[in-house]
Amino acid sequence: MNIIAIIPARGGSKGIPKKNIALLAGKPLIAYTIEEAKKSKYINRIIVSTDSEEIANVSREYGAEVIIRPKELAQDTTPTLPVLKHVLENVEKEYCVNLIVVLQPTSPLRKVEYIDLAIKKLMDENCDSVVSVCKFDHSPAAIVSVEDDKLQMTSTNSNKFRRQDSNLYLINGAVYVVKRDIMMKLDNYIVGGDIRIIVMPKEASVDIDEPIDLKLAESFLKEDKDNITHIKIGDKLIGKDQPCFIIAEAGVNHNGNIEIAKRLIDAAIEAKADAVKFQTFKSENLVTQKADMASYQEKNIGKIETQFEMLKKLEMKYSDFERLKKYCDDKGIIFLSTPHTEDASEALVDLVPAFKLGSGDLNNLPFLKKIAKYEKPIILPTGMSTMNEVKEALKTIYKEGNKQVIALHCTTNYPCPYEEVNLKAMQAMQNELDCLVGYSDHTLGIIVPVMAVTSGAVLIEKHFTLDKNMEGPDHKASLNAKELKEMVQQIRIAEKSFGSNVKEPTKSELSIMKVVRKSIVAKIDIKKGSVITEYMLIIKRPGTGIEPKYINTIVGKTAKKDITKDKLIKREDIK
Repeated sequence: MNIIAIIPARGGSKGIPKKNIALLAGKPLIAYTIEEAKKSKYINRIIVSTDSEEIANVSREYGAEVIIRPKELAQDTTPTLPVLKHVLENVEKEYCVNLIVVLQPTSPLRKVEYIDLAIKKLMDENCDSVVSVCKFDHSPAAIVSVEDDKLQMTSTNSNKFRRQDSNLYLINGAVYVVKRDIMMKLDNYIVGGDIRIIVMPKEASVDIDEPIDLKLAESFLKEDKDNITHIKIGDKLIGKDQPCFIIAEAGVNHNGNIEIAKRLIDAAIEAKADAVKFQTFKSENLVTQKADMASYQEKNIGKIETQFEMLKKLEMKYSDFERLKKYCDDKGIIFLSTPHTEDASEALVDLVPAFKLGSGDLNNLPFLKKIAKYEKPIILPTGMSTMNEVKEALKTIYKEGNKQVIALHCTTNYPCPYEEVNLKAMQAMQNELDCLVGYSDHTLGIIVPVMAVTSGAVLIEKHFTLDKNMEGPDHKASLNAKELKEMVQQIRIAEKSFGSNVKEPTKSELSIMKVVRKSIVAKIDIKKGSVITEYMLIIKRPGTGIEPKYINTIVGKTAKKDITKDKLIKREDIK
């Protein structure tokens, strides 16, 4: 389906000079609308219709197409509908349009979630139009007119409403979605036919018309910075309404060999993971010479040596990661690596779009401060920690002005027994933490990460290897390449099953309903003029007739004609 967004942005304005490119928190007003439209998973093209070269230039800078409208469509009294049709006339010379999304640039606080919600509602419910509304807290009785400084009562003033009783909504002008064929038949308003609504909060419904509206929007924007709903890593948007971001954790399963590392990258690409991740460190800066290995490391390796001895064999040069980053870029997958030391973070800062840390650094507050100052998204695993420790870590990061955090529930054990997974703790994190939440899995198999996605994880991390029999601490608890691919496939299948929060028949069920449901049927031959009794009726398939729940409306009626046995009763057959 071809879906275009049209942003009507006239150059003139009575309230604010150059309103559509007036600065809001340092950014042109129209930029907010363009940026949110670009995040939509449905919109194919974004077109700004304007009569102003300044608006056109700003729009192009932020990635929108521009169509210059003629002067006759740029007057104060020009309605929006002919502007939209003018855009279509130009676009449809070489492009077929099915759906139009109209986004007023004066609604800068409208988020992509509301745009996509409106589009999805129209597609799911097969209605003609969808508009955004917000709650209107006043009853009609509060509306008055004023003439010559005198209050004039209106016809609605006679209604005795309390404000608390009002169940009214206001079209806020933020989102309009309409089928192309419907819109082309309209004469005045931009939506028509069967119109449905989506509800937006009032704080997202600010319409910029006067300077005071800019100040109001700016105050809401300031508050909104404290509530991150989406994080972008590379070209992927991560959030509750987005596909789960999947990290294929290569870790140290390259065994210090860059060629094996490249093969791991190839396997992650074949599995269609979003990112592949390694671990970056110099053993001398990470661990003391005599530090013991963890019990799982001793078990997986099959011999006892120091952590230092083990890690030294798994170490790669910092220059190797530059080569792996280039390899990932060339192959089209996001490169990530966990810095285990400060010098490693300095080596990676220009290579990674986000920092994925290790659970061992959750309580390393000085290190968290340093990472936060890079102003990149942070993926924070929380193995071995309490909720209070997680909150303390987040507070440390937030103090540096960085709110781009995804906290990962995990259990630091390789492999992790199923009874220690505790996915309910992830759900507790979702409820208690003011950040996005995902899951880093160390169990055997793929069932738990798929379960985590169905429980709301926005990110999944999973170790994988080329061969589980290779020597090293993590191979045995890792997926092989085939299993990694299966995990990604199962997660995507699970996501398709989410649907919406509306309980209603699916498209396929609508046809099946006719076959499987039942109708009121003549149990015997019913003669014309007979008064219909319950004895004369039976309930049978198919469901194309009168529903069984209406049987009491049939009993007592008179047959207008002969109704033969086993025929569906029709309303026109009775009186």
